[in-house]
Amino acid sequence: MTKLNTFSIVVFVGFLVLVWTNTACDQKDQEQKLAELYCGACHLFPKPDLVDKKGWEMGVLPQMAIRMGVADPDFKELNMEEYQTILEKGGLPLKPMISKKDWSKIVAYYLKNAPEKIEPSQGASPIMLDSQQFKPQILWQSPGENPNFSLVKYFPAQNILVAGQREGKLYLFNGPKQELQDSLFTPSSASDIDITQNGQLQLLLMGKMDPNDAYSGALIEIGKKAGRWKVLRTLVNSLNRPVQFASFDKKEDKGEAFAISEFGHYTGALSWHETSPDGKSKIYQLFNGPGARVAHVVDLDQDGKQDIVALLSQGDEKIIWFKNLGKGVFDPRLLARFLPIYGSSYLEIADMNQDGKLDLIHSAGDNYDYSYALKGYHGIRILLNQGDQYFVEKKFLPMHGAGKVLAEDFDQDGNLDLACTSYFPDYAQKPLGGFVVFRNQGNLKFKAQAFPLGDKANWLLMDKGDVDQDGDCDIILGACSINNTVPKPLRQDWKQHGIGVLLFKNQLK
Repeated sequence: MTKLNTFSIVVFVGFLVLVWTNTACDQKDQEQKLAELYCGACHLFPKPDLVDKKGWEMGVLPQMAIRMGVADPDFKELNMEEYQTILEKGGLPLKPMISKKDWSKIVAYYLKNAPEKIEPSQGASPIMLDSQQFKPQILWQSPGENPNFSLVKYFPAQNILVAGQREGKLYLFNGPKQELQDSLFTPSSASDIDITQNGQLQLLLMGKMDPNDAYSGALIEIGKKAGRWKVLRTLVNSLNRPVQFASFDKKEDKGEAFAISEFGHYTGALSWHETSPDGKSKIYQLFNGPGARVAHVVDLDQDGKQDIVALLSQGDEKIIWFKNLGKGVFDPRLLARFLPIYGSSYLEIADMNQDGKLDLIHSAGDNYDYSYALKGYHGIRILLNQGDQYFVEKKFLPMHGAGKVLAEDFDQDGNLDLACTSYFPDYAQKPLGGFVVFRNQGNLKFKAQAFPLGDKANWLLMDKGDVDQDGDCDIILGACSINNTVPKPLRQDWKQHGIGVLLFKNQLK
């Protein structure tokens, strides 16, 4: 072979390598740009390293394909009537939002760049076992049974604790010892409750607790007549898997108003329902979409009007302040936004640094749906109010599976502590972090503590109050056993104990 021919071949091969390299780079760049374009259009763009490869491939991406119209939903779990409703309400697109070719490039981008396994960048906070501050008292127990509660709520004015089972039974505990006072059956799983001034129960029913879009939920009022519980009236019906409601203080016309969070599945809403004394009702939809988790009625800007501050937790996870402009008009203003993979769980509002302004306490740890793994970004975030609708994250407390979080000065040292449940703790952690109190040492420095019997159930629910009426704040937990991530030995232990409702009595006084 001549030198000229050899040179020509080398040049030709080099040209092919250059073309191939540029094409490969172009393809990689195109895949990333498509992912950023489409996956960042409806929510913050999630980078591939937030979920492991299996989680993307088997969980998140198939669900996104459904929501973008390039794949059909699972009709084994979704009946055609619900599907039609979802399409009518815009929960799923009528036609694909992206070509299958471009979708395959997005899938390739995530699978090529996702790690085989996630190594949490931050572990859960070290937990110390404390047998002094809280003394456990079992209120509901059925050994050998898997307890499934959907509601626990304490009412200090009446000193009544209400606990509702997923199967549709309601228990009422009363008095300093919280003895069982009454029980009744409800049409479906209860998710929230309020007690009116005349002692009636306003009860929020989910219709069905599992993910659905059947619009079978309702807000009803029940009371006792001739010694029997009866439905007195339906306040709002056709709700889509409602999970929480808050009452407005309507002093002007003595009517009623409620902010209702409909979590739904593919569809949902956050809405304001108003009823005048003559029975006429109005509905103002504040947010149209799934994932409304909790709405607090609070005067955030201290202008004398009741605003709504809501956590929206499915897909585009964010905290919205709906400023009350009067006459049923609310102006939505974004306070914080989180990555869609965070799994926002709850929002608490309290003045954490005692500067006279209300702060936001956000928990993230929902690990159930599509990408179960221990995640370093799960935990509690404290966002301090800087004024002018501006909140800055000043503290992050890592906690695997962080669920409902409540702020209270449990040790009465002048600093607000944080109590938090976890439905998806690190099962290898000792002590188990399924229920933790973060004691505030001052300047937002916290010490995590667990307590006896706190590891004997899968806690989903929590409330607080001075239940034994001794001058300090107690904690009530409710268990729900539908979590299929629990290791078998632990599940068997929990079933053997069968603890459904647990009261932690504060021993400070």
